Amino acid sequence: MPILGSSGSQAGRVPGEPTNISASAGNGQATVSFTAPAYTGKSSVTYTATSSPGGFTASGASSPLTVTGLSNGTSYTFTVTAASGGINKVSSSSSSAVTPVVPKPVVTGGDLSNDGTYYYRTFTVNGTLSVTNQSLVADILLVGGGGSGGIDMAAGGGGGGGVVYQASQTKAVGDYNIVVGGGGSGPSFYDRGSSGTPTSMVGQTTANGGGYGGGYATWPGGNGGCGGGGGGNTEYNQGLAGGSGSQGGSGGSATAANYKGGGGGGGGAGGAGGTATEDNGGNGGGGVTYFGTTYAGGGGGGISGNSYGSPGSGGSGGGTAGSQNGPTSSAPGGSGGGSGGQGNYSYGRVGNGGSGKVVVRYLMSAV
Repeated sequence: MPILGSSGSQAGRVPGEPTNISASAGNGQATVSFTAPAYTGKSSVTYTATSSPGGFTASGASSPLTVTGLSNGTSYTFTVTAASGGINKVSSSSSSAVTPVVPKPVVTGGDLSNDGTYYYRTFTVNGTLSVTNQSLVADILLVGGGGSGGIDMAAGGGGGGGVVYQASQTKAVGDYNIVVGGGGSGPSFYDRGSSGTPTSMVGQTTANGGGYGGGYATWPGGNGGCGGGGGGNTEYNQGLAGGSGSQGGSGGSATAANYKGGGGGGGGAGGAGGTATEDNGGNGGGGVTYFGTTYAGGGGGGISGNSYGSPGSGGSGGGTAGSQNGPTSSAPGGSGGGSGGQGNYSYGRVGNGGSGKVVVRYLMSAV
């Protein structure tokens, strides 16, 4: 009902009742829409939306009006009052109830899977993790590419890539570029292996690539996330040392010489590579386990240059055993794992080091 001013009847000057009142909830607020009535008076009309409960208000000259200060999780209805000349007012009926809530994040990118509690977004190639609508709290795992083993003369195994894990990281709304490190390529003739490359994500620590395995003559194992194992040195009658690991175990060394002694095992993210014993290759160092999967084990060392002994076994999490004689390649290491070294005078390629990976884990209930 209109409220009359002191001068008497205000017919034709009092605005009608706002109609079609509706509200949509946001984060601690609600947007109230309505249809303004026809009005022929000379004074301007001010519309005021009022919440129930709480009495929070917002005013303006037209629809919609945004009422702030609301409590998330509380149900509200709204009325709209039209007023002209500051005294002539008429109120609407109430809107349907709405409940403000904190918006949930929307996440895209990578290969999506879940275990019933968590979502996992896995990147095995370069990509972008996108977060919209609201920030995301997630556990982030980065694994660098593994190194490949050396070839010929009791070659050493490749090292596993470095691993970086950070729990409960808050990712603000935005795009996060991901670069997945590649595994080192196996050599083809009398040579050392090659290192894996780093894995990185914007705002995260870079995971180092795995070091290469030592090869013929004067090439010891290379440094990396975990060092590669050393090859037996046939020129200077001494074994070669494994490379050091900046984020895991160092590569094992070759101890004998002059065609005797296997290659050292590649270092793993969870431990050092084994030293070669007599003609046997050293075992690769173990990897580390996150989200139920083991990553970045070192590759096993190759057998001695005189064809005796057994190759070292690969470490858990991706390293493969060192190859014996023949041109057949070793299988590549698993994610972030180094590949095995090659034994004796076989000129076939060793396997490539395992490529890196990024895994983003967050609660299914969070989105």
